[in-house]
Amino acid sequence: NDERRATGAPGPAYWQQQVDYVIEARLDENSHVITGAATVTYTNNAPDTLDFLWFLLDQNRFRPDSMANMTATAGNGVPEGASAYGMRRREMIEDNGYGFNITGVTDANGQAMDFTIVDTLMRIDLDDVLETGDSVTFTIEWNYRLVETRRIGGRAGVECFEETEDTGADCIYQVAQWFPRAAVFSDYEGWHNKAFLGSGEFTLEFGDYEVEITVPDDHIVSSTGTLENDREVLTATQRSRLN
Repeated sequence: NDERRATGAPGPAYWQQQVDYVIEARLDENSHVITGAATVTYTNNAPDTLDFLWFLLDQNRFRPDSMANMTATAGNGVPEGASAYGMRRREMIEDNGYGFNITGVTDANGQAMDFTIVDTLMRIDLDDVLETGDSVTFTIEWNYRLVETRRIGGRAGVECFEETEDTGADCIYQVAQWFPRAAVFSDYEGWHNKAFLGSGEFTLEFGDYEVEITVPDDHIVSSTGTLENDREVLTATQRSRLN
């Protein structure tokens, strides 16, 4: 068709949505909580009008009532039933309040926007219909507690090592799926709004990202992207290694 050739190449009428993010995020080392705010600009390049947007909340798979947990089998390969690991994992998920806490969604004027959370997805209702070629800007605020990787599993989390008198507990933070991300809206499927069950990945819309990450000053942050303030956050030795 006009959007896609049989070869898989884009056709003359191919389109793709544009979603840009300006994100500020902070890590609390004591609680292992990430707190963030993202100002999102969503540009509708589709020939369709949109009156709501879907976002992915992958961390919600660690909620006790998530589809991922509610559909998990208890055996986990152990003939007798549940393993000690499985029971400990279930207990931590029940007790620790994992998953995204969405503390606010506001429009460009600071007015609250309606949103609905369904498992690992969030639907944001727009005040006005988003026509083809138009953009809308809004801000999402959130926080969530990183899971303990060795006990919970998953693609991201925190792993702490044995405490010492000199340094206390040293921890490594492997951070992924850490902010609400726009689900894809495509010509062949519409909204790609499937729940995340822990296996598989989702494609995302392309966009520009401006990100500020605040961590304790003895941490080293590794990330993709272009580092803009290396002289402020890296030592001379680190800058030499980076070069």
